[in-house]
Amino acid sequence: MMAYCLMPTHLHLIVIPEDSDTLGNVMRETKITASKRLSAARGRPGKLWQARSFDRIMRNGKELGETLDYIHLNPVKDGLVAAPGDWKWSSWAAWQNVKTDIRVDIMDLPVDGRVPLRW
Repeated sequence: MMAYCLMPTHLHLIVIPEDSDTLGNVMRETKITASKRLSAARGRPGKLWQARSFDRIMRNGKELGETLDYIHLNPVKDGLVAAPGDWKWSSWAAWQNVKTDIRVDIMDLPVDGRVPLRW
């Protein structure tokens, strides 16, 4: 996982599936695991996810950088906090080289936004 932001009504993720996996499988496993853990913590089962997720392929460093900014600024835009670092449910701190409990795969973005991303 490269980035995340858990919002009150939705979740943003940037993931890179392994060669042997698909984005659909990653999302299904994420939803199943999170549902089990959240239901146990709440002490009751219940629907947590909408049936469909929305995906977008980022083809270069510029698109990836813009998407990272969008994700990390989402709590600010929604008026939940004054600055991205004030929202503790995102990968913003990890991207600022602050130690966090959730592992995030940090990648140096190409300076030239036209450079295709290669894994």
